[in-house]
Amino acid sequence: MRNTSIKLQSAGKCATPENLSGASLKKFECENLSGLELLPSHDQIVFAGDSLSLRCRGIGLYGRVEWIWGSKDPQAEFEVTVTEKTVAEHGIIESWIRIEKLLPEHSGDWRCHQVTGGNRSSTLSVLVVSDTTQYCPFVTSRDSKGTYFWPKTVIGHDVDLPCVVDHPGIKLAYASYSCAKDGEWYDLNTSACPYVSETTQILENYAAENASSGVETMYDKAKILFNITSQLRNLTDPMDIVFVSQTVEKYSRHISTIPDLSYVLVDVISKLSKASQYLLSAAQERGRACSRLRTTLETIAETTPDFYTHRDSLAIQEFSVTVDSFSGLACAWRRDKDEARRFHCITNGRALLDGFDRDLLALVELPGSLFSGMDPSSSQLVVSMFSNSNFFPDLTLLGNSFISSTVGVNIGNY
Repeated sequence: MRNTSIKLQSAGKCATPENLSGASLKKFECENLSGLELLPSHDQIVFAGDSLSLRCRGIGLYGRVEWIWGSKDPQAEFEVTVTEKTVAEHGIIESWIRIEKLLPEHSGDWRCHQVTGGNRSSTLSVLVVSDTTQYCPFVTSRDSKGTYFWPKTVIGHDVDLPCVVDHPGIKLAYASYSCAKDGEWYDLNTSACPYVSETTQILENYAAENASSGVETMYDKAKILFNITSQLRNLTDPMDIVFVSQTVEKYSRHISTIPDLSYVLVDVISKLSKASQYLLSAAQERGRACSRLRTTLETIAETTPDFYTHRDSLAIQEFSVTVDSFSGLACAWRRDKDEARRFHCITNGRALLDGFDRDLLALVELPGSLFSGMDPSSSQLVVSMFSNSNFFPDLTLLGNSFISSTVGVNIGNY
């Protein structure tokens, strides 16, 4: 075509070898053919007693090739027939190996290797099934990435199945499971697959987003996040909580430039505190979600007005104190006449109890001697109260229920 300016009526395309199937003849370069092609081109599962032929074909090569089984010469191990053919002027090398009667010991990796004139090779796996072959049984697995039906599989082999849900615009991904030599399934891996739940997938995208690239729209995104999390029945996977905790932690780094953002983030965290203890405990175990949420609350309390961090389900407040002049502090959480919860702190702790014994939900008193022996002239106090203990899951007591309010005090030096 190139030498004589021939024009084809329709564009020619390669059919074989497989790695060049569909390639344009017009754009073809001869060096693209250089390599070894092993046929059949896929791993083989065959039965004992059957025959098997393998063909190794090299184009654009010279020298000779040899067959390797595992790391050994198959002609020294088995009764096999090897036929070779070389057409030097065309740069073609061909070799066939044939096994007339397959045995279980023929299982393994069969490799065609260029011995001289280069260092190329091509390998396929052969599995010979017989009456003595052992299997892992058919099993079904279910997780947040979908339900998978794993077929009866010969021991020592891995199985790949396409993900139940596809990534839009992304090449096909797979879940995998390993059939071990003891006949049991191990190492289920669905990490490459998308979540089945649309909510979980959305929350994962939020957590993966680069926050700095969308600071202008962060407040609007936070409101959408609140709308999603406000429907707790939609949060069914522990990873939902993990992704939300990662997102609010990321967003909290920008509250100095977007003050109102902190109010929405506290709304989100307050709503999550009412999620099931089982879900929050599992989220803590998988991604330290509860720890992240508590730390984010403290971060917000350090830089925003007090009322931003006071809700019915939680209250948190930060105090900057001078060690030498600190005379004590008391904070109370009580139920007002309108049933709303009120959080306030004063230096005279006894006054907090006057008239409010019946409506008092929680009280913490910090003595004036709290900072005795500390060097810094100033320190930071963070007092937090929660309507339940859901953000403090004890993983050893998973499933137990706690109904009391939870009080926390953190002391940190500037």
